[in-house]
This record gives sequence, structure tokens and C-alpha cells, in this order.
Amino acid sequence: MSDVELVSMDRRGRIPDGARVLRGSMRDNRRSLIASTALLSLHQLCEVSVPVLIGVAVDRALGHADAASLVRWLAVLALVFLVLTVAYRYGARIAMTAAQGEAHRLRMRCAATIIEDTPVTSPDLRDGEMLSISNSDADETGNLLRYVPQAGSAVVALIACAAVLIGIDSTLGITVLIAVPLILSLVQLLSPFTTRLIGAQQHHIGRSTALAADLVTGMRTLRGIGALDIASDRYREADGRTRFAMRRAAIGHGAFFGAATGVTGLIAVGVAALAGWFALTDQITVGALITVLGLAQFLTEPLAIAAMLPGRVATARASAERISTLTARHRSADDTIVRTDRDSTTAPPHQGEFVAVRAPDSATARAYASQIGSVARPDLLVEPHSVDLFTGTIWSNLVVDRRSAPPRAAVVELLEALGSLDILGGGGVEALDTPVSDRGLSLSGGQRQRLALVRALIRDPRTLVLHDPTTAVDAMTERVIAEAVYRRRHGRGATRTTTVITNSPAWLRVADRVVTLPSGATEPAS
Repeated sequence: MSDVELVSMDRRGRIPDGARVLRGSMRDNRRSLIASTALLSLHQLCEVSVPVLIGVAVDRALGHADAASLVRWLAVLALVFLVLTVAYRYGARIAMTAAQGEAHRLRMRCAATIIEDTPVTSPDLRDGEMLSISNSDADETGNLLRYVPQAGSAVVALIACAAVLIGIDSTLGITVLIAVPLILSLVQLLSPFTTRLIGAQQHHIGRSTALAADLVTGMRTLRGIGALDIASDRYREADGRTRFAMRRAAIGHGAFFGAATGVTGLIAVGVAALAGWFALTDQITVGALITVLGLAQFLTEPLAIAAMLPGRVATARASAERISTLTARHRSADDTIVRTDRDSTTAPPHQGEFVAVRAPDSATARAYASQIGSVARPDLLVEPHSVDLFTGTIWSNLVVDRRSAPPRAAVVELLEALGSLDILGGGGVEALDTPVSDRGLSLSGGQRQRLALVRALIRDPRTLVLHDPTTAVDAMTERVIAEAVYRRRHGRGATRTTTVITNSPAWLRVADRVVTLPSGATEPAS
């Protein structure tokens, strides 16, 4: 199966429901679409009336040398130009606002899925791919709301042109009425192929972005093991596939739009030539000829817009399918928690209990943590093994909500209890404003892990799940940390629940109960 076919399916072999995403976007913005289509249609009707008014002015004013009549028709033309300018300005503004607003909403939806619903270990979508979907695919999907009003107004313009041409000569009008639907039907046949090409392009862009993010994150490690050249070769290979996919998509786009524009141009030329013949044989007046020539020139714009709509829809559909693939990853708690006997060794923790979960291998531990992390519960916090820190300060990385932030002195005391004052460089409260570089690379691995642990303890969730929280610290510090965490969350009358997925003796020693998982187990203990 080719890459083009692969990207149109999810991991279960089903076609992602991108159409549902597009329908939702259209439904949520229907008022804006109606208003924008109405204003742009008014603009197009005014555009159609311009050559008609010019033709009438030629026949009635210039044909009879009536200066007063000419002034009146010029005033009417000025009014029409004013209306079409205002109508286009506000119609385009409403459509653009709707498109940008929908793109923002989709980005927020993707971000919420990534933050709240994505499991700790994500085997099917990497960080860079999710970033690409949240940005470029959200923009492409939202942009459809710009094109739909344009296409609707283009159809109105084509109907108006056909009506005017029928009024001048029935043959001209019927020619337009037959040719336009025929062309649009032929162009529509190319849209599935364009969808697959755009889907393949977006897929490879996401893969390249993900690989680039991984390389930047692990640059220090790659340099240490001497694997920079191998990593660079791998990225060049991925980038080559991306460029090939983009080239194919560009060729497909060019062929699609070129064919649509070329055929619409031929229709316009045909209408103009037929009108010229009618004028030479005195079947229409000079004013009517000017009107037909003006309409023939104007026809190319609405014809091109209507013909290009399937390509725009194809692009938006491909992006919407990728958004659907990401956002459909959410699984409710009822779908993911396997209920067990409370008396069994894998029973969920009791209220106030500290449970250590031992896994036979890292793959089982990751799968188990991923299973718990996929559950969306407001009282559950899963702190993954991989630490995420951000550009800012130590304080900004520790405090999620400043309105409910603890006193700074209390945070320093917590760091001291965890044996982690080295993070502050020997300073006190003021050292919490120490800058932290992107991804926390200005800190050591152990310092990053301890900051993440402090951040979780500050939030103080009812249920806390930690996955190997201290693998980068020495054994003595690890013991201090484990005991401090137990004292903080499980003192007298404690109601908090803590689960630590680890094989570390320090954590196993302080646990109220130790659960040993069989190989490949994924039943959550919380």
C-alpha cells in the first residue's frame, strides 16, 4: 500500500471522519456563512450589472447623443461601484473572521486533546506531528469557510450572467447554462485524487516536523554518542520524502487549477466570439455586444472560483481527517479502566494508600502508564517519566495557576524537604526567578525530574500517578525524596492516593503495598 493510501486510514484501518469535522465547522459558523455569502453575492450581482449598464448607456445615451442621459447612467454606475465595494469589503471580512476563528477553535481543540487526553506514551502520533496538525491542518480546515461564500456568490453570478445573456440572445444563455455544470462535473472527478495527494503531503510534513523535534531534544545525547551524522542522514531522508510528496501535491494542484482556469477561459472566448458573429450579422446591437464582451471577460472569475472549489474542499478534507485522527484519540474512563476485585493484588489503591507498581520491563511500564494517562479525570494527575519544562523561570515552571499559588517560602521549604535546594543554586526565595531555557536544558536531568515532582506536589491532586520519577538522581537523594513525598501526601488522616510505577528500592520501601505486574499487563491501579 502506498503512502497516499496509508494516510487516509487510521491505525484500525478505518477512514477518519474528516467530513464530520467539516460539517461541524459549517454548522457552527452558519450565520457568518449566510451573511458573507449574501454580501458577496450582492457584490457579484453589481459586477454583472456593470457591463449591462455600460451597454444600455451606449445604446440610449451615445446612440442618441443625449448628454443628460449619459450623466444619469454614469451616476448609476458610480452608485453600483460604491455598493459592490462596500459589499465585498464586509463580506470578505466576515468570511475571513469566521475562517480565522474556526482555525483557532480547532487549534484549541487539538491542544486540549494533546494536554488532557493523550496517553503518556503515544505510539501513533509524535509531538512534531501533533504540532503540525494543530497548526497547518487547523488553518487549512478553517480556510474552507473563506471559500464557501466565494463559491456561493460565484454560482449566483453565473446564474445572473446566464439570465442576462438569455435576455440578449437565448443561444448565448443556453451555452453558458450547459457548459458550466458540465465543466464543474468533470473537475469534481479529480477531487478524490487531490485529497489523497494533499493528505500524503501533510502526513510527511508532520513526520519531518516530529523527527526534527526529536533531534533537537536529543541533540546533547546524540553528540555524546557520536550519532549526529546518522541522525542527520535520517532527517535528510525524511525531508526528501516530504519534498517528493509536496512536489506531487503541487503538480496535482497545478494541473487541477490550470485545467479549470483554461477551460473557463475557453468558455469566455467562445461566448465572446459567438456574440461578435451576432453583432456582425445585426442580430444584436452594439450596446448588447459591449455587454456580452464585458460579461465574457467577467465570467472567467466566477467560473474559476466555482471550478476550484472541489480542490479547496479536497485540501480541507485531507486536513480535517488528520485533525479527526488526533482528536478521536480521546477515550473515556469507562472505556479504559478494567475493574478488578479489591482484594486481588492488582486492586486499585484504597483512599489514602501509597502503592508502588513493579513492571517486569520498560515496555510494560510504559503501556501501563499510557493506560492510566488516557483516562480523563479532573482529580487525576499523571506525571510522565519524560519531563516537560518550558522557557521561563523556575517559578513559572512550578506554578500552573498563579491565583492558587502557594507562598514562595513554602515552595522553598518543599524543595529543601526533597533535598533539592541545589536547583536554586544556593539562593533563597529570590532564586525562584532563575531563568530556565527551552525544555529545561539549562538544568541537569535530575533537576528537571525533581522540578516536575515539585510541580505535581504543589498541585496536590486527589490521585497522583508517578512514572519512574527519580531515575536521574543518586540513591541517597532518591531515598530522601521518596520519604518526603510519603510524609507530605500520606500523613495521619491522609485522603490522597499515590501510585508510583517503578522498580526503585527507595520507593518500594516506603509504599503501603507493592503490586507486581505480569509481562504486558495494562490494568491501571488507580
